[in-house]
Amino acid sequence: LRLGLPYSLKAGYSLYANKHASLETHDIQSHSFSVTPGTAVGKGQANLYAGYTYTLVDEAEYLQALTLSPAYTFPINERQFAQASLRWQVKDYLNYTAGLGPEEDRDSLDYGAGASWFYLLLGGKGFVNGRYDFNYEDTDGANWAYYGNRFGASVYYPLTERLGLNVSVEEYLQSFTDTHTAFGVEREDTTLTFFTLLTYPLYESLDLKAQYLYIRGDSNISIYDYSKNVYGVGVDFRF
Repeated sequence: LRLGLPYSLKAGYSLYANKHASLETHDIQSHSFSVTPGTAVGKGQANLYAGYTYTLVDEAEYLQALTLSPAYTFPINERQFAQASLRWQVKDYLNYTAGLGPEEDRDSLDYGAGASWFYLLLGGKGFVNGRYDFNYEDTDGANWAYYGNRFGASVYYPLTERLGLNVSVEEYLQSFTDTHTAFGVEREDTTLTFFTLLTYPLYESLDLKAQYLYIRGDSNISIYDYSKNVYGVGVDFRF
């Protein structure tokens, strides 16, 4: 929504639902609400993202999170631009730690900062992106507080006039601050994520999407090791 230059306002709602055929205890339903006011500052654009997410697992309340993230986007030249951002997030795990010790309490304040760079391709129809983020999640429970470093790169390229391909890879390094009370070591996690997305517009405001997601979590505590493959198709409607 343009409020008259140089101001803007974006608002959004998204619903995510994941239903399992045999593991109903892992079913997820998540509702996200956001508002992002913006204004021109110098040659760039300043925005403030404010978002709230409420998540259910197995139809029971699981997590609510509030996020505030100011960002400034500015051009470098005709083909390049960059963005710098800060983030503050409050996480409240609802009844999640019932029956567990206080060291497992994941309620937290999460502080972060990041930078991102874009290089435009084909006159702006595609782009290459590189990004870095740092965060510190200060949890109530000693087993979950950590420092994180995230490195990512992505490419968007139009394969045809209507079919677009997005490929993204990301590595997330987490160094936990305290010795784990159950395993007696300081936890170190490395999470590798690979994502690819095909987008095809059906109508002006309706896109058909097909995606593949691979996640590999490697930890020095084997109980936190995992890998996941996700295939999906869907539609994206904008109004």
